[in-house]
Amino acid sequence: PTMVRRLVESHSAELALLRFVLVGGAGLRKSLAETAAILDINLVPTYGMTETGSQVTTASVDPSKRVAGSSGTPLDGMTIEILESGAITVAGPAVFSGYLGEQLREGMFVTGDYGHLDPSGRLFISGRADDVIVSGGENVSLVRVAELISSIEGVDDVCVVGLHDDEWGMIPGAMVISTCEHSTVAEMIRGVTSNSQRPRNLVVRTDIPMLPNGKHDRAAVRSALVAGQSTV
Repeated sequence: PTMVRRLVESHSAELALLRFVLVGGAGLRKSLAETAAILDINLVPTYGMTETGSQVTTASVDPSKRVAGSSGTPLDGMTIEILESGAITVAGPAVFSGYLGEQLREGMFVTGDYGHLDPSGRLFISGRADDVIVSGGENVSLVRVAELISSIEGVDDVCVVGLHDDEWGMIPGAMVISTCEHSTVAEMIRGVTSNSQRPRNLVVRTDIPMLPNGKHDRAAVRSALVAGQSTV
């Protein structure tokens, strides 16, 4: 999504030459999808990772056949099973044989992601195992916190991570890309989050540290938030 956002912001005339753009690596924000649609850019959600040879599922290239929030159905030869815990497991010819010194159980790779399949076999991602923290005895989904902050007008991007806290155990922290003042962003966040969801540490800036693969550098974000210590 980060690379797609940069493409959209480039306003390049060559974007009109693309039949569609496969999007993966993180959830596709509704605002980005709407902006791309206005520019007639067909964004197709996918799901996968290095261990599975990239793609596992892909949504239809026909927008009328897609379901909002879904990453599509498994590619030919790929199998997805959802464990009782909600964990997503994947098997198929593109799945690796296992990490060094480890072997996959019955050929199934436990991805570390959580989600569900609808009756038509479409996959919906709800988050990762490390995207849920326990703050003051309450489970807090960092993915949900990011979704709430992303819904705020004037917020261009956000990365939410868990931070250790002596009193609460873990607390949410957020780095936000916005041209608004810190106090304005903090006030808007208070308006859309509950007490447990509210980031105790907030940094507002014009960019978020990125990894070479285009994903947020969560370790760098965490360090910046610890150093910043700005509360909401």
